[in-house]
Amino acid sequence: MLRIALGGALEVDEAEMLLMSQDWALGYGPQFPLYNWAQVLVFWMLGPGTAGLAVLKAAVLWLAVAGLWFAMRVAFTDRRAAIAATLSLAFLPNVIWEFQRASSHSIAMLAAVTWTLWAWFSVMARPRWRTWLLLGLIMGLAGCPRRTTGRCRWGWVWRA
Repeated sequence: MLRIALGGALEVDEAEMLLMSQDWALGYGPQFPLYNWAQVLVFWMLGPGTAGLAVLKAAVLWLAVAGLWFAMRVAFTDRRAAIAATLSLAFLPNVIWEFQRASSHSIAMLAAVTWTLWAWFSVMARPRWRTWLLLGLIMGLAGCPRRTTGRCRWGWVWRA
C-alpha cells in the first residue's frame, strides 16, 4: 500500500499493463491473457491507475504465499516445517522487492506453480480421481499466466 501512497511514475511493466489491460483480448503481446483479464476486472472496479495495479499484484502475491503454505502442509507433517518453508519466500529478492514494482506475469506464474505443487502433493497423498482432476484443472489454469510455466510443470507428470 506504500506504492499507492507514494505514487510517482509507473515502471515499464506497470505502464504496459495499464495500456494493454484497457479491454478484453485473447492475448496481450507475448503473454497469455489470464493476468491481464484479472487486471481488466480490477481496473473496472477501482479505475485504471497505481491502486489497481498494486492491489492485483498484492492479491496474486498473497495467493502465491497461500499456495505454498497449503502445499507445505500436505508435504510436511510438522507445522513448523511448513511455516519455515513458506517464510523462505522472504529470502528471495525477486519476491520481496522486484515483484512489488514489476514482473506482473511472473507473480502469476509463482502463484500458479505453488498451487500446482499443492495439487501434486495432494495427488501423491491421496491418489483419487478428484485429486487428479484438481491437478489437471490447476495445471490448465497454470498455463495461462505465462508461457514458461509449462516447462516446469510437465516434468512432474512424466515422472509420476
